[in-house]
Amino acid sequence: MIETTEKSPTLIAMGQHISLEELPSAYFECDVDGTIMRCNQAARELHVTGTGDIIGSKIWTWVAHDQQAASRNAFYGVMETGIDPPVVHRAVFTPEGGFRTFRFDRNLIRTPEGRPSGMRLILTDVTEQQLELERERKARMWLESISDSMYESVIVTDVLGFVRFANLAAEKLTGWTAAELTRTTLQKCIPILSFLPTDGVTFNPRRILEHRTFGIATVLNKEREAMKIFLNTSPITDKSEGTTIGVVYVMRKAEGITQED
Repeated sequence: MIETTEKSPTLIAMGQHISLEELPSAYFECDVDGTIMRCNQAARELHVTGTGDIIGSKIWTWVAHDQQAASRNAFYGVMETGIDPPVVHRAVFTPEGGFRTFRFDRNLIRTPEGRPSGMRLILTDVTEQQLELERERKARMWLESISDSMYESVIVTDVLGFVRFANLAAEKLTGWTAAELTRTTLQKCIPILSFLPTDGVTFNPRRILEHRTFGIATVLNKEREAMKIFLNTSPITDKSEGTTIGVVYVMRKAEGITQED
């Protein structure tokens, strides 16, 4: 909940009064037409010289030109419905001459009768966080592309056994699609009926979170047909925390080994 007092330029957040001028993020208040009526020092520092006064300008003129029409329409839509808007991310042109990504936290100013009379906005620079998310997204896509090109079936689960990833080879081997697998646990879709270790390490849900295992397993595919596979598992460790966050299963059909073996 974000509010401002009428008599003093303070922000009420989580029950505490915070000076708007001390707020590290840019703060704006605009009326029902989107005209900026109030802002703090952090907002003024974002202002690009030569683009006119902040007070009296429209709030959507702060975002990238190709986003302005959508922002204007969204603003008037919120004023019409009276529903507090969600958090959005927008590109903002800065005095340094480039665009940075800002998170827009917004809520409505209301009349005593509850009708929208304007909007409060807090802009927080999240450029580095967004870049890191994009790097993680690209790394994940790269990993998935590599995994899909592998001959072996690869399935990744979290510590509770819920499937988080399955490559194309795993789909072909088990008959389940990746979308179907990621809705449930591995044991429910591909139950392991038996496991013969080749390294002396027995297979159980707790042990595979701590040790690598190698062996021949009997599992059921989607058609509930039993098949023999070579199965290797390896725990996934968060190196920064030193904790196990999941398990990688590598499977390959055991050619030449019958169900009686």
